[in-house]
Amino acid sequence: MLKKEIVENMKHIVDNCMGDSKSACTTACPMNTDAKKYIALMGDNRGEEAIKVIREELFIPRILGRVCAHPCESACRRGEEDEAISIAGLKRYIADNYDNPDMWDLSKKDSTGKKVAIIGFGPAGAQGAITLLKEGHEVTIFEKNSFSGGMLRYGIPEYRLPRDIIESEFSLINRLGGKVKFNIEVGKDICFETLEKEYDAILVSIGKQIGRKDRTLDNHDAKGILTAVEFLKEVSLTRESKEAKGNILTVGGGDVAMDCARSALRLKNSKNSYVLFLEKNLESLTASKHEVESAIAEGVKFIPSFGIKEILINEEGRVDEIIIKKCESLFNENGEFSPKFNEEEIEKIDIDTLIFAIGQGVDLTINSGEKFQFNKESLQNEKNPKIFYAGDCASSNIVVQAMAEGRRAAKSIIRFLNNEDVWMGRDIALEGGKSETKLYLPTEYLPESWNLDSKIKRRKGEELDPKERIKTFLEVEKTFTHKIALEEASRCLQCECKLCMKECMMMSEYTACPKELFKEYLEKGYENMDMNIAYSCNECKQCTIKCPNSFEIRENFMEMRKEYVKANGDISPLDGHTGLDDGQELECSKKYSVTIPGKKQTKYVLIPGCTVPASFPELVEETYEHMKKTLGEDNVGIILQCCAKPTEIIGETKLFEERYSRVQKR
Repeated sequence: MLKKEIVENMKHIVDNCMGDSKSACTTACPMNTDAKKYIALMGDNRGEEAIKVIREELFIPRILGRVCAHPCESACRRGEEDEAISIAGLKRYIADNYDNPDMWDLSKKDSTGKKVAIIGFGPAGAQGAITLLKEGHEVTIFEKNSFSGGMLRYGIPEYRLPRDIIESEFSLINRLGGKVKFNIEVGKDICFETLEKEYDAILVSIGKQIGRKDRTLDNHDAKGILTAVEFLKEVSLTRESKEAKGNILTVGGGDVAMDCARSALRLKNSKNSYVLFLEKNLESLTASKHEVESAIAEGVKFIPSFGIKEILINEEGRVDEIIIKKCESLFNENGEFSPKFNEEEIEKIDIDTLIFAIGQGVDLTINSGEKFQFNKESLQNEKNPKIFYAGDCASSNIVVQAMAEGRRAAKSIIRFLNNEDVWMGRDIALEGGKSETKLYLPTEYLPESWNLDSKIKRRKGEELDPKERIKTFLEVEKTFTHKIALEEASRCLQCECKLCMKECMMMSEYTACPKELFKEYLEKGYENMDMNIAYSCNECKQCTIKCPNSFEIRENFMEMRKEYVKANGDISPLDGHTGLDDGQELECSKKYSVTIPGKKQTKYVLIPGCTVPASFPELVEETYEHMKKTLGEDNVGIILQCCAKPTEIIGETKLFEERYSRVQKR
């Protein structure tokens, strides 16, 4: 039986080894997309294989390559030292150039006869539909608007996301046999109760399509005052706005505000586009840095640290001017959002249109205005088990989160339809919940070439000329060229912690990483494992030296050898060691040994063992002569005899002690 401390050491390795840990970019993605793998493939110029890896998790790679909030990039290890890899840009390049609808996976199980209704045809509903269809269930999607995509289409401007891409990628649902009923609003054109009767389960996946205004202000409903939602939807459908014109001012500091401000510039009847926000400067905005930079390049004018004090209207009842007041602070002493204003420091601005981009909400009409109540993990309704939720109406904030919730809700529905527990045995971290990796590599463990002066800087796609692009709704940012894609892919550090595996000559023959190996030892027992594994260790300890956690691995193998020997009558169980033992016995015998004591009294003894004298006899002789000269010839002796260390290395402890005692006696 192995010592308790050895077993505990193996458990420690299993619990803390980073060898099988996913890279941070993968765990940061709610859909757990293996960015490291497809970037490596792209770097090897294997785009056809890279798109297959992406499509294992994502059905809208071209869309996500353009509009994803890319939490993967925020987690990128290189970003902590340099600039993060442009993961979204690489995904877009791969999808634009290698995705082929003819190669899409349309496989699905045989029909179950079960019917599921999905309300809302955005990313959450579509992802849920795909998961259910592939399981063999019949799916019908009810969409109140005329097109697919949900808020992808109605909330994101065309110059960021071309509409033909939405149509193309969402067509997968039809190709899998899903039915889509457009222009049908549940609760208006068809009763929710009817769906409950006709379908075995319902997935509610409606987006945030209700815009907000600051209703504390007088005249907030005057002509020329719009919400971001209604403004962007109209522009999405018509590339124009009947209500917006002249000097257009957007209130807000997020990406939606940037979308409104940039869209306003593209309208035929617009003059100037302004953004008013409470934050003290552009760096403080929640909007993406590249969105702010693009807005500035196009001519959007920003007004920081001000909020609206009063809305003034003209004789026709249309907004005419606003009076703004200085914002002195955003948060109170408890860190809560509670703006404070200087009511005396005011300015007046002439405007013709006011757009509020200060948030949006879900239309709860189908639930009688009440908030949806559901289990946060399974997404199942707390009162009616056949109803589930995903996307904006659940807890998503970004597209890829909505997709993850759509998939998670669909998996819950599948279990529900099979009369199984909807959550038992599932892991939220693997299904779009908060997930973190153990993997972290200190700077000194990064590849040697990562920080050379000649390193490639983060690459970005070219953009249309700002002066020209504001005249149209053509896509602003271009896809990477092949050369830029390869350069950007080469920046990836391919994060993994298998430094011990790279250093060790033997371990890679038996396992993928120490965690996997010692987990197997703990589960099966060392006595049921291949003895050659333990005997392959040569005690160099490079695994421990290279390990960021300094795991003691050699000690485990040495202890196993001793136990193998004990169980075999104190002799190594490996046939190949018989000859080693015979040789050791000879090397430790008087016949193969030389002992020269000091001439008078031996105070110092040189014991170089056998390997050093055999390899460097001159060096041993020089050392011996140096000791006699320095310490006195009468005081120095030398013993040329094997210390029997190989006997100890193979675990024959008793035999080693007996053989080594001969050296000690001499």
